[in-house]
Amino acid sequence: MEKRILISRVLALVFLLLLAAFQLYQNVMTYRMHYRMFAAYASNTLVEAMDAELNHRLATGAEYLLTSKDLTPAMTDSLLQQRFGTTGDTIIFLSGDPSSGLSETLRNAINHAMPPDPGMLDSIYHSMMQQEYPGAETRLEITGMGNSGRQDASGKGHHITPAIDLDSYSGKAIQAVIVDPQRVLFRRIASSIALSVLFVIIAFVCTGYQLQLVNIQKKTNTGILDYLWHITHQLKSPITVLGSVMDYAGRKLPDVDPLWTQQVALSKRSIRKLASMVDSILRYSVSGKTRMLPEISCFNLPEAIRAAMEELQLKWAGVRPDISVVDEMETPDVSADKLHLCDAVANLVDNAVKYSPAGVQVVVRLSEERKRIRIAVKDNGPGIPPEEIKRIFETFYRGSGHPAGVKGHGLGLGYVQTVCMAHDGQIKVYSSVGEGSEFVVWLPVHEERKTC
Repeated sequence: MEKRILISRVLALVFLLLLAAFQLYQNVMTYRMHYRMFAAYASNTLVEAMDAELNHRLATGAEYLLTSKDLTPAMTDSLLQQRFGTTGDTIIFLSGDPSSGLSETLRNAINHAMPPDPGMLDSIYHSMMQQEYPGAETRLEITGMGNSGRQDASGKGHHITPAIDLDSYSGKAIQAVIVDPQRVLFRRIASSIALSVLFVIIAFVCTGYQLQLVNIQKKTNTGILDYLWHITHQLKSPITVLGSVMDYAGRKLPDVDPLWTQQVALSKRSIRKLASMVDSILRYSVSGKTRMLPEISCFNLPEAIRAAMEELQLKWAGVRPDISVVDEMETPDVSADKLHLCDAVANLVDNAVKYSPAGVQVVVRLSEERKRIRIAVKDNGPGIPPEEIKRIFETFYRGSGHPAGVKGHGLGLGYVQTVCMAHDGQIKVYSSVGEGSEFVVWLPVHEERKTC
């Protein structure tokens, strides 16, 4: 459970980080797209502003006298041919012509003879930019004529459009400087950024809330299991006393009254059933814990296992199972939780007898290999299907091959695995259908065993 919660938290954190990274990437790409659109618009608007400024000059009746000092002979011939269909004259008079009808050569000539009005051009360009990008601060620069603009906006972080030649002869060019375009663009995409941030925050809050609920549920379940463990553990003592009293009554008063004898036998069966139910609850409470804390003590493992097997022999006296303990250990003393370890081994043997025909042979082999304690429980029962082996340790899982009438809750093997994990050990299963099964428990050897 604890590992699953940790994995879920890590996955949730990774998901949120990926989500935040994706939203950041999306916002960056959106900003870059808007910046490219802004740069293209600023450059195109400068060309349109220059045409508008020239239209304004021609529409207001401005007169231009282009003489030979303003034009080269080739330009003169070209302009005369264009305007009057003649050549040889060095003087061209223009007045009130729309700029749309002017060729590039004539535009260059007009701008060379009479440069555009910087103030008018700046005002037109600024008005055009305000239509699409309100709040944009602009300035126009003309090479060789100084700077003119609304503000002194020189500095870093500004956008400068490509320079456009005023004419082809003087070397003069004009370019636009947009002051702090980031502010304008961020204002334009502020709603998109705000929605992205809000979405990420909501995802973080919801995920955090879910993880908090999982943590609360975990603490609640742990508290319930601890309480269940405590109560059921306290029930074992009175049940044991009742069982001893009934055994004593059955021995001392065997023939006093047949009804009495029957009631004693019934009471003894009921006590055994109650004890079995208490053991099941204890196993469930332990297997449901996030981490069992074993009470480590030093004891003789073969003797403890033999004692546990003797109790099972009495329990299954009617079935008459053949249970044997083979001791191959170099040192019999071990450091472990005696109660739970013996109960885990007894549970494996109990399952072998429960799910096998009468007269089943069960061998409990104790040995040491590679500084580890090996406890193997092998039987010659029906075996376990391969597709069920990977699920037999799941809580409440019961295989499909159990005999009719065999009761169980699917808790025993989960309890055994929990005990093994609490001792930093592991359990493995080897089984073939029709040939029996072998459960092998591996436990580490602790240094404390030397002092037993």
